[in-house]
Amino acid sequence: MQPYPQNFDAIIRGDELTVSGSRGWLPIRRSGPTDADPASAGWGPIRTVVPVRLRGSALTFSAPLSTLSDHTTDGRFTYELLTLNFGASVDFITNQSVVERC
Repeated sequence: MQPYPQNFDAIIRGDELTVSGSRGWLPIRRSGPTDADPASAGWGPIRTVVPVRLRGSALTFSAPLSTLSDHTTDGRFTYELLTLNFGASVDFITNQSVVERC
């Protein structure tokens, strides 16, 4: 495995999520090189911004695969989800995307 943060193609940060009512926007960033924008928190520049929908406690969004992974050819990619509460780690999950054929 490559060293951190080079092992990530994309970074999605809750700090940059904007929600008003049931709709909002979510930036998807590159892992590097570091963006000068203070909102980047040391991560790379924004790849794209996608709309989100909030229903109760479920937040959903869709993004082109090319904004999430630079390396997949079959639609599969590994992701890590880290949740924090005031900087303290609450939960950490590693999983792989599910590809559904229509």
